[in-house]
Amino acid sequence: MMMLRSSRSLVIAMSITTVVLLLGYAYLLTFPGHRVMWNLPSFHFYVITPTLFMLAVSAVAVGWTGIRLRDMNVLMLALAILSLTGFFLIHGLSTLGSLLAIPTI
Repeated sequence: MMMLRSSRSLVIAMSITTVVLLLGYAYLLTFPGHRVMWNLPSFHFYVITPTLFMLAVSAVAVGWTGIRLRDMNVLMLALAILSLTGFFLIHGLSTLGSLLAIPTI
């Protein structure tokens, strides 16, 4: 990854990023089926749960390394990853139909 050393290079990098994102959005708007709603809550649950498990295992490994090296920055990184994993775990488990009942309204 390149380091941006001047404000000019930062502005150029941000401009390129903005243009690429806007072009991608414009392409998605021209896609013929972009307004179709997919109802796949179980697929979402099965994708999120193993991903979070792997993320939690890697966070524990990073935390263990931080403890062994006595590096507080690495340990804080591991704790941040674990807290993010917790939020996404709540998100994955609250997918309709997995643990929460599907509303009948």
